[in-house]
Amino acid sequence: MPTWLRDAVPFAIALLLAAALYLLRQPEWSLAVLALTLIAAFAYNQWMLARLTSWAALPSRRDLTRRGVSGASWSEAFERLSRGYNTLKSESEALRTELHSVHTAVDKIEDALVVLDKYSHIEWSNQQAQELFGFIGSAGLHRPIHHFLRDPRFSDLLDNQFHAKAGHVQTMQISLHNRPGAIFQLQLISGEHGQQLLIARDITRQAKLDAVKSDFIANISHEIRTPLTVVSGYTETLLDLDLEKGEQRKHLETIRKQSQTMQNLVADLLTLSSLEHSIDDKTETNVDVTRLFADIEQEARALSAGQHLIQFKVEHPASIRCSADEFASAVRNLVSNAIRYTPKGGQVNVSFKFDHRVGRISVEDSGVGIAPEHIPRLTERFYRVDRGRSRGSGGTGLGLAIVKRIANRHQMELEIKSRVGEGSTFSLVIPAGRILFPQSDASRQLALA
Repeated sequence: MPTWLRDAVPFAIALLLAAALYLLRQPEWSLAVLALTLIAAFAYNQWMLARLTSWAALPSRRDLTRRGVSGASWSEAFERLSRGYNTLKSESEALRTELHSVHTAVDKIEDALVVLDKYSHIEWSNQQAQELFGFIGSAGLHRPIHHFLRDPRFSDLLDNQFHAKAGHVQTMQISLHNRPGAIFQLQLISGEHGQQLLIARDITRQAKLDAVKSDFIANISHEIRTPLTVVSGYTETLLDLDLEKGEQRKHLETIRKQSQTMQNLVADLLTLSSLEHSIDDKTETNVDVTRLFADIEQEARALSAGQHLIQFKVEHPASIRCSADEFASAVRNLVSNAIRYTPKGGQVNVSFKFDHRVGRISVEDSGVGIAPEHIPRLTERFYRVDRGRSRGSGGTGLGLAIVKRIANRHQMELEIKSRVGEGSTFSLVIPAGRILFPQSDASRQLALA
């Protein structure tokens, strides 16, 4: 039966009763029945409206039940409202859960994200943005973003973005006073209805890598330019002029020397690249220190050509567990540096000893020494205290960088001590676990145990 028909039944009965009373010549009772019926219907409807209004005021805290509802129309209305509200509530809870998951995921993103309205006021931000720009939770909502990013260039960026089409992107780099030393990249992306998305990304590491790359290219260009200029100049001279054999030989010798300089530079670059990209792929063996010193001493005396007093001394015969080629290269670089930077008649002492549970290969020279402010940077690639003197000595500027990386790969340390005018001492400090003494040296084997 239709709802309206069921609701009409009580009124039909009341009308029939009133008609019967009227026919029985009881008009007063007939009117009374009609009046009571209308009053009851009006009161019931008002009560149902009051219940509905009360529920609508706080639907989340009050239940909409059919208890006490007898009218078919009201019963069906309450049932449909209750079912619809419960469905909407379930969907709202699901949406709230999903939104919370999205916010949690966005808060884990390393980039700072801020949504701006068309007036550049903050509409939403993730946790990284709040920490970066200095506002907490809803404290920054609806406030202009330039209250937190006070940079004239960023203000210009906002002005340029105001009339931009959706999808338009502007980028800039910026430093923040609360993050000293850090560099951030800001991206401002235009959206629909004038909204904008601000993305702040920490690019400090990338900026440093770019700077290192630029310095590296500049240094390589600088180091190669001089020998190339010399080679090119002397080659043109040999081609254009008819020189005597002695003069030709002198020019060819200069070309050979400069070519060797470039070869040494390339060889050191390849060595350094190999060390930086190799982690554990090295073959280790036991290197006898006495034999290693004997080989390097011959090379050192040939490099010195009798201009220096050179002494090698092994105080405690032992072997070092290491990559033979790499370790020899490290010691060779220290010795050749000492000879190159020590004036004629100076002294270079190379020694190995075991002291305080570590081994120590020390290369001591009587050169001009190094000022304290330069020492921390000596192992940087191409760093030179005196570029003119370094280039004149034939060095590539990569020797100590190579030594440092070899030491790190072998859990060793490179110590540098120097005083201006008194010379320098470069030492490789070797952990006890890499030192093997002869079986006859029982006391030292016991010290290592």
